[in-house]
Amino acid sequence: MRKREFGAALFWGLLGGLIAVKSISYKVGSLGNPGPGFLPFWVGICILLLSLCSIINSFRLSASAPSFFEGKGASRRLGLTLVSIFAYILVISRAGFLLSTLLLLGFLLKSIYPQTWTKTVIFAALGSFFSYLVFQHWLQVQLPKGLIPF
Repeated sequence: MRKREFGAALFWGLLGGLIAVKSISYKVGSLGNPGPGFLPFWVGICILLLSLCSIINSFRLSASAPSFFEGKGASRRLGLTLVSIFAYILVISRAGFLLSTLLLLGFLLKSIYPQTWTKTVIFAALGSFFSYLVFQHWLQVQLPKGLIPF
């Protein structure tokens, strides 16, 4: 078990649980008629579930497996991540949400912990498509259209 991963996951699990419990005091509503507590409730539940997965994973990690911030190349990974997110912020208004997100995910998948081109293309495309679907169509957030006019 990795103590740092377990501690961080426990913190996020408690925070997610608190967010979900507190949002119940607002009207949560339903998917068809969401109330002001709908989004915080489900975000809290998602944080809680992801932290539970991380807690389970912390017991399965070997002591030799480096985390993102440890091991060889940690400062390179951190620097690339920060620079790519900053570039994403600068490019998103001109290139649009869909293309910018696709490029960001593709870059991160190839540079941080390099994946095969097949995995990179599939996961970057699915990730950008589903995030576009959630934000644009389900939550109806106005996203920058940029080069792709939909």
